[in-house]
Amino acid sequence: MSHLVCQYCSHRNTGAESRCTHCGGPLKAAEKLLAAASGPVVSGTAEAAVAGAANVVKGVEKTVAKHIPWRIGIIGVVVLAVLGFFGIRACSLPTLSLATADPSRSLPVALRTAAQCERPDGATRTTKCVIGANDPLLLGGIAGGRPMAFTMAVLPPDRLIETLGQWRTAGGVTVADGPVFAAIGPTSTVWFADQRTGFRLETEAFSGRAAAQTFLARTGLGVTGRP
Repeated sequence: MSHLVCQYCSHRNTGAESRCTHCGGPLKAAEKLLAAASGPVVSGTAEAAVAGAANVVKGVEKTVAKHIPWRIGIIGVVVLAVLGFFGIRACSLPTLSLATADPSRSLPVALRTAAQCERPDGATRTTKCVIGANDPLLLGGIAGGRPMAFTMAVLPPDRLIETLGQWRTAGGVTVADGPVFAAIGPTSTVWFADQRTGFRLETEAFSGRAAAQTFLARTGLGVTGRP
């Protein structure tokens, strides 16, 4: 099988291509192209040779103008699509991060319903909450007849580990120590942390150790393996 040669760039093509794989120009059998090209050379007419070369250049220019722009257009669309995808992800990441760090999502339902919380502190990301003195969670005077305040935050792993180390060595009573940590401090405060989420909670002092234990039971914070 003879080679097919491009009429514009003289590129030899093999196989069953209908257009030149190099420039997209029309193909012609090698023998026919050779005969056509040798005519002006044999006759010795320099003008004919120059005219043939000029035709080849024009053909290449037309082929490039015809085939290149749509390829550039496709590349441009792909680039814009990729940039748009990463732009959307970049804009959405901070929102997802803030939603994950919202400490109120880690509160038990009873405690989340009873507490009135302020906006998180911008510097420490610590949220302060207060339970009303007459709320059922504080029945029996476990808070001495006054409102009970507590703070909560979502800490990075290193800070949470540091906090747990301080609580464990403070001389309190540990109620649970695993993925969920709960303890009653020396001054009858309640300490709680979830090592799986980084959530930390600390209350003011209750009227005694038994009162703090009652609060843990009512809120569900002291349940080992709490989800």
